[in-house]
Amino acid sequence: MIKLLVFSPLVFMLVGCGFQKSTLEVDLQDLMDDVQRKARVIKQFRTDFIKVRVSGAFRAPIVVSGLLIYQKPSIFSLRYRGDVNIEILSNGEMVSIIHDNGYRDTFPLVGDGNGILVSDSVMTLIRHIGEGGLEKFSILRTERLEDVMEVEMSPPRNSPFQLVERITLWLSYFGEIKRIKVCFEGGDEEDTVFESWSVLAENEPEVIELEARLGEFPRI
Repeated sequence: MIKLLVFSPLVFMLVGCGFQKSTLEVDLQDLMDDVQRKARVIKQFRTDFIKVRVSGAFRAPIVVSGLLIYQKPSIFSLRYRGDVNIEILSNGEMVSIIHDNGYRDTFPLVGDGNGILVSDSVMTLIRHIGEGGLEKFSILRTERLEDVMEVEMSPPRNSPFQLVERITLWLSYFGEIKRIKVCFEGGDEEDTVFESWSVLAENEPEVIELEARLGEFPRI
């Protein structure tokens, strides 16, 4: 059950200065370039989100609210509250899943068996964005809405996207990801709506607390 729910939005903060053009003049390539540029330069951020998982394995959708504190390259605290209550903590080498009853699973960050927990489709997508990898996706459809551009894409058919049928991004005209919907082969869907983003400085309380908690991990 955990593996189905921990498709985490370990995403890079994509806020910014916006375009000098009007929204009618912004084309898709401009927007993609702006999103990818911001993903490269921002080092640590906070985001709040709502995630809904629809799966044939469950009778009803699984709904959680989440809080992510992220520091490049792979240090983070991700907290889920709602139908599932867990925290995922990473020090860049190891990951702990801390359950609401206090039980804790700890394992190496890398590895095929555990990679789904932290290298899920959404995280991998955002890493691709930061590395300019959107060029590897096939654009299926775009729609210009009032305050966002909706972009439906087909991912490259290789690991770790082999189970993903299509991904839809909702991008503000200021280069911010507002929503990510992932449709998996077999019919499962996961919809993440980002409610807020903020870039964090090194002396922010969230960053200080995160770094202090890294001592919870055993030495390897």
